Amino acid sequence: MLRICVSTCSINPIYYGDTVSWTCLPQCPSGSFGNPLNQQCVYNFGSISTCPVNYFADSTSGLCVKNCPMKYDLYADSYYKKCMPSCYGGLFTDNSTMKCVTRCP
Repeated sequence: MLRICVSTCSINPIYYGDTVSWTCLPQCPSGSFGNPLNQQCVYNFGSISTCPVNYFADSTSGLCVKNCPMKYDLYADSYYKKCMPSCYGGLFTDNSTMKCVTRCP
């Protein structure tokens, strides 16, 4: 296998840089998520995702996403920065936005 040093991973097809294995991968390793802004794999810090601001870790796609997928009934939790099956800490699930909210609209 040919190994080449690169400063950024391929964008066509999209590969993500993994700072643990120091390789470009078509999908980030289990427990990490592809950051679409810099094409890097991001890992959780404890139970909190390190996806960029206004992005949420989506375990169904392995990516950081702006909107959690409706077809899996996952809600964007701003504290954990993850797409979650339910909301915690007294928050409500808003089915119109797929977000965890402090009060219903």
